[in-house]
Amino acid sequence: MISFFLISLPIFGVIGVGWAATRTRLVAQGALDALNAFSFRFALPALLLRLIAGQPLRQSFNPEFYTGYLASGAIIFVLVLGTSRVVAARDLSTAAAHATTATVSNLGFLGPPLMPSSANVEQARSRWRS
Repeated sequence: MISFFLISLPIFGVIGVGWAATRTRLVAQGALDALNAFSFRFALPALLLRLIAGQPLRQSFNPEFYTGYLASGAIIFVLVLGTSRVVAARDLSTAAAHATTATVSNLGFLGPPLMPSSANVEQARSRWRS
């Protein structure tokens, strides 16, 4: 558990620094918009491409992995959509935006970089099957 914390600390540290910079107005809104666009349109897709390109082709197309990956994404989407509709009393389009943001940011941009670093794929499979 401590190794996972140490691996994920830089990611959440950068998020925390960005949040603090926004709250204290240390960075102009235009700069944040540009950084956000760069991160989501260039840097993170390049990171994902690098992770996928480094894997043997057989590992990249593992049906069991993608079934679990897509199922967990669907569960997150439905949970956030329901919570946003019921608890926060948001309209459907706002709740859907919340659900999409939660799903894409966690599955698309945090999961792939953290998973290979924090656990051996074979260990994860054996734990999942037992």
